[in-house]
Order: sequence, then C-alpha cells, then structure tokens
Amino acid sequence: MNLAELPQIVDRLDGFDDLIAALRTGRTHRQIEGLAGAVKALFLTRIFQRERSRVLVVVPQIEQTQHLQDDLLSFGVPESYLNTLPVSVGMRMMNEPLDFRMIGERISALNALASGKPCIVIGTAEAVFQRTMPPEELTSAGFILHMGDKVSFETLLPRLIDLGYESENTVTRPGQYSRRGGILDLYPATAEYPVRLELFGDEIDSMREFDISTQRSRQPCGEIYLSPSREMHLDTARVNRAVQTISSMLTARLRQIAVSGDRAAFDT
Repeated sequence: MNLAELPQIVDRLDGFDDLIAALRTGRTHRQIEGLAGAVKALFLTRIFQRERSRVLVVVPQIEQTQHLQDDLLSFGVPESYLNTLPVSVGMRMMNEPLDFRMIGERISALNALASGKPCIVIGTAEAVFQRTMPPEELTSAGFILHMGDKVSFETLLPRLIDLGYESENTVTRPGQYSRRGGILDLYPATAEYPVRLELFGDEIDSMREFDISTQRSRQPCGEIYLSPSREMHLDTARVNRAVQTISSMLTARLRQIAVSGDRAAFDT
C-alpha cells in the first residue's frame, strides 16, 4: 500500500462519518484532539477527498506551512489544489521592500478561495487576518487572454495599468509589462514565468513563456490569466474617494485642535 491509499482507511474510524455530516451542515464546529505529525495531513486529505470544498488551514508557524503541504502531496492531494498564503511584510511595513512574488502567492491563494472551487489554502494567523480586497472584487478584476484573441493596445494597456501593472523597458518581476511594436511582454502577478505575446495585426499570433535572464522561449501557452498585481485595486474613483475622506478627516481634526487651543498639536 502506498501513501496515497492511506486516507481511505480514515473512513473506518468511529465517528468520522459523523464528523463529515457535521461539517456539511455548516452550523457547528468539531474539535479533534490527539493528531500528531503527518496524521493531521492524513485526516485533512480524507476530509478534502470526501467534501471537495474550500478548506482554509491556519498553522501556528510559517515553517509548518511547507511541512503540511508536503504531507498532503504525499497522501495524494493534487498540487493544483494546494495554495500557501504568505504574510506580505512589505505591505504593512513602509521601510520593507515589496516582495512581488510573495504578493503573487497571496493573490493566487485568495483567488482560489474566492473562486468557490475546491482548494486547500494554508497560512499562519497573521497571513489570514491581513486586510485585503473583497473576494468579488478580486475575481471580477482579472481577465484571461487566449491565443487567437483580437486585442487592441489602446484598450489592453490601460486595463493592465488599472490592475497595477507597471510599464518597463524589460520585464524583470511579476506585475510588469513591456511593449515593443507588435510584441508585448507580460509578467502576470501569479505566474512563475513571463509571457511574450506577438500580434499579427490585432490578433494574438504567438504566446510563449520565456526566461528573463536569457530571453529565450520556454514553451507555448494557450492562455494567460492576468490578476491584479496588488491586493488593493486603486482605480480613479477609489483614489478620489480616499482623498476626499482624508481631507474631511484632516479638516475635522484641525477644528478639534483649534477648539482645544493646543498650539503644539496644531504645529505638528
């Protein structure tokens, strides 16, 4: 018997069917004690196999994220269903540089949860409780480009900018794009490699992944998904509302200081 066959044995345990029935109601919680090491992943695997739903796993330490993911893979959970939700340090600490690959990992995990499709997302409490955009906004903002699609740079490029993508001479990290005539290099926020699109007229004639260090093509692809490159979608309307809100709050605060007569607070 290989490891992928072990989860089925869990069905024989007393109370496991009751646990599954309780989870299906969605109106209660159950506490399971005494599970150590890889046994946690064994139970989680069987629950996922039986339910085929979205599962969010909160682990105490970031190191346990990879350990749990490795165990789940060993017990037969396909890699396509697994996502890790890291903490995006640069988004909450102004003196820390943004880690764009980590942002891409977070967006991939959040997309998986927001899609409503079966998935397992693993992260620490800090990662789970980090503020982000509403799920319906995340899923509606992204779009897919297919081989053979007819596109116009006049409409595509502003759409990329709206999603937070930045124009560069050469793409070097997720969240960038570069145009040279009828060639458009895109580095999707959630992708491992950038993609080069070649247009024939207004039709996508070629779509291939390429290596950023050698610029050599890796393999063709039939489609690419372009998600927001940030967890906050800053469109013009939202920015204007934020400016108005901040201005109103500042005006109200200045009035409070003026009434209190606190000159030192006013100067600062």
